[in-house]
Amino acid sequence: MYLGAAVWGSQFPVDYKRNQIYIGTGNYYKLPPLVQQCLDETSNLTLYSDPCNQRGAYGQAILALDMSTGIVRWSRNLGSIDAFTGACLFPGSVPNPNCPSKPGSDSDFGQAPILKLNLKYKFGGTNRDQLFVGQKSGVAYGFDAETGTVIWSNQVSPTSPTGGMEFGSAADDQYLYIGNNNGDSLRYTLPDGTTTTKASWSALDLVTGNIKWTTVDPTTNVIQTSAFLPLTVWDRLVLVQGGSSPPASSKPSNGCLYGLNKKNGQILYEKCIKNTPLGSGASVAKNTIYVGVGYNTSRVATDGVLALKLP
Repeated sequence: MYLGAAVWGSQFPVDYKRNQIYIGTGNYYKLPPLVQQCLDETSNLTLYSDPCNQRGAYGQAILALDMSTGIVRWSRNLGSIDAFTGACLFPGSVPNPNCPSKPGSDSDFGQAPILKLNLKYKFGGTNRDQLFVGQKSGVAYGFDAETGTVIWSNQVSPTSPTGGMEFGSAADDQYLYIGNNNGDSLRYTLPDGTTTTKASWSALDLVTGNIKWTTVDPTTNVIQTSAFLPLTVWDRLVLVQGGSSPPASSKPSNGCLYGLNKKNGQILYEKCIKNTPLGSGASVAKNTIYVGVGYNTSRVATDGVLALKLP
């Protein structure tokens, strides 16, 4: 029996033309013995599609669901079959019974897809309705909404149990905006050839998946920063949340809200909150930004909602 495949992103895009919604699922927590045996026997193979995937198993997938019946219209499992739980983050000297014996990479889809209608098609012909989503593996995808066919994919950032791309991307009519959380502070190469261990944000062309720009979190004097919260597109800005992200046992983190220029990623707006991580995406009304502060960890200094005036 499979356990897991939870749904993170609750803001499902509604496709009235096809009477369906689209969801992303997380990894499994436990696999059937026969599936684990298959994984063991094929571990030395490198294939585009995992040969151990079973029909009707929807972990780590994008699905189209009929709104009237709940029937799965199509599904696409992406990445290798992955069993992982939070217990795997704290292995200790004795194996934790709540962690699978051979844990995967924890490459959930931690966000809902974004639906764009009547968009130019990468391979020519008539325009098509398309879906876009980021994965904790650090890969962003574009899909055909009608068939679920993968149109493009791009490995933008490293994978880790805490991302990758997590709680929400954003899009306008030209670009997909994603956060590269890089939770394990791995060194990766930016489009300009430089490298970093910090979190970053990127704009990807909706049609091709090519990276337009990447902006690294400017927080100084720290190795690890954070970019796992939802992004917001407003006017000419992409609002993102960053700042220092130290372990819970160390000094408190400083949460920062940045407004990035949609055209080139330049930071046009910055507001940092000392000793308090930001805990939500941003919303905008009448030139005021509203953002939640605080988070349920030992390093929280305060919590609540901030109203910030745009310049």
